[in-house]
Amino acid sequence: MEGNAFRVSGSFQRALEKFAMAREIQGRSGGADPDLTARIDRLESSLRRCLGQLDSALALLDRAENLFDTLRSNQQLALTMINRSNVFFVQGDFDQAMAVLERAQDLSQDPYVLLCVRHNSIDILARSGRPQEAARLLEKTRSLYSDHVSPLLTSRRLWVESVILRKIGGDLDLVQELMLKATNQLVDHGYDSSVAAIELAALRERERRQRRPVSLEMNPSPERQAL
Repeated sequence: MEGNAFRVSGSFQRALEKFAMAREIQGRSGGADPDLTARIDRLESSLRRCLGQLDSALALLDRAENLFDTLRSNQQLALTMINRSNVFFVQGDFDQAMAVLERAQDLSQDPYVLLCVRHNSIDILARSGRPQEAARLLEKTRSLYSDHVSPLLTSRRLWVESVILRKIGGDLDLVQELMLKATNQLVDHGYDSSVAAIELAALRERERRQRRPVSLEMNPSPERQAL
């Protein structure tokens, strides 16, 4: 949907307008398609998360989950639960985020769903003091990344690799190289790269001051982990 495309490009106001337009069109047509309603809710929840409107995001996800459950659409329900996990991730509730991911994985064996679950699990492990576990899961997941190639997924894989490397005290030059490649993937394909650029600049400034590998403690970005 156009609203989601504007969201990933960082045009949040345009995204809001497109979601409002989609709901207006749906309303004029009677709003009788519960699957479409649930999909709009799930996608708009990602926008609300990006805007920091977490209560609104969770309310949309509640409705989407109920609709998909009624429709017995397990794959869509799993994807919606992954979005719920992303909200908990942004809140810093890593245990809850991981628990929701585990329930999502139980619902569907679709390879893309499995990739989403594993990628987000890798990010959670890396940022919650378990980078070695994150590194092992990343290695197990490389074939899934290879099967689902896109600029956005490539950027997210590179970024989580940089998170793992800096959390284990790895070479700072390699960390910066991974971050720069991830940022360039976003820029080259029209995605929002502002958060990535800020984090990269912060790392470079820290390096300039300390001249040695460091472990940065940064708030999780709504867009770094969300698939």
